[in-house]
Amino acid sequence: MTRQDEETTVEQAVREYIFQRHKFPQLTDIAEATSLSKSRCKDLCDSLIHKKRLYVVFEGSTMPRVVVPYDMMQEMLRYQPLPAWVEKYGFAQRIAKEKQIAGLRAEIDEYAKLERLLFGTDVPLEEAVVDALSFLGFSNVRHIRDDLNNPDITLRHEDKLVVIEVQGTTKAADKDKVQQLAGWQQQVLVQNDLRADQIAAFLVVNHYREVDPEKREGPLTMHARELMKLYQLRFFTTVFLYDIVKKTKTGGLAKTTALARIWQGQAL
Repeated sequence: MTRQDEETTVEQAVREYIFQRHKFPQLTDIAEATSLSKSRCKDLCDSLIHKKRLYVVFEGSTMPRVVVPYDMMQEMLRYQPLPAWVEKYGFAQRIAKEKQIAGLRAEIDEYAKLERLLFGTDVPLEEAVVDALSFLGFSNVRHIRDDLNNPDITLRHEDKLVVIEVQGTTKAADKDKVQQLAGWQQQVLVQNDLRADQIAAFLVVNHYREVDPEKREGPLTMHARELMKLYQLRFFTTVFLYDIVKKTKTGGLAKTTALARIWQGQAL
């Protein structure tokens, strides 16, 4: 790998880390993601900072260096808040345009979040699933973020408490994820003193997420699929969810029908 290739790899790793985790990476995070040594990462980051491809947002003599892509930082700085009194003196045309832009940006962000269903992982993917399920009309959709001792999402439907585990992976979901979901179902059943017919569990998978959805292989390994049947768990892919949401938003599918299809899940 040439130095230029290494720099590109580091820059991509920084972007991927931010989009996956919604946090800014330290050098140790970049080294782990790229399998490069920390000293090599520091050298490459120094070069990228000099070339204005990365930007240091935090560092100190005894503190870690934290970086973001340079263009991302410039975009953030563009939206520096102005004193409230500036509007009294500002150009009316600018103020009107900024209000239009804010409205359009909110619409774009809504679509962009749903598009994460096609390629996302970790927290951004979980957020997209929450938004999609809420849009379709599921009740009490709750994202249990940053809690490793609970399922990713819970909701209520047809008098059932539903637990959902979400996975974005570059391969097929395996038996470990299925066993984890079965464990969450058992835990929630006991904690809430429920009967078996009062709870349901879904595995939601964005499989082979780096591949065009039309070219992806199967979403579950053979063992995962058989364990799903054994534990009587339900399943759908985020691509399946995205297609249904898109058809619903464009008027091609009624929400009641869309909700019923998601509730039924996909065949194993």
